[in-house]
Amino acid sequence: ALQEAAKLSSNGDLESRLGQLFMEQESWPQAVTHLQRAVRKGGLKRPHQVYMGIGMSLFQMGKLEPALQSLKQAKNLAPKKDASSFETWILHIESELALRKAGTQVAKGSN
Repeated sequence: ALQEAAKLSSNGDLESRLGQLFMEQESWPQAVTHLQRAVRKGGLKRPHQVYMGIGMSLFQMGKLEPALQSLKQAKNLAPKKDASSFETWILHIESELALRKAGTQVAKGSN
């Protein structure tokens, strides 16, 4: 019922709620789908939280580059007082990407 209502809604709030529900169930691809729809529809009260959800879901799926971009967008949209809370996630993903890159370079060098 909520999915049908979300499809008919002109703003993204119901899609955002659906995305959060899928996150709670750890259904990451479905969460991303609904959260991205919420962004496209617009009219969100807290868009930074929607981008945070997208970033966290993408991270759980192992898609670090797009996760990082979503989290940076979340930080940019967040109220100044909340922006620092996104830094931890951003730094974590950047360090993970650096480790992957270093591992790739080591593997290439050992051939």
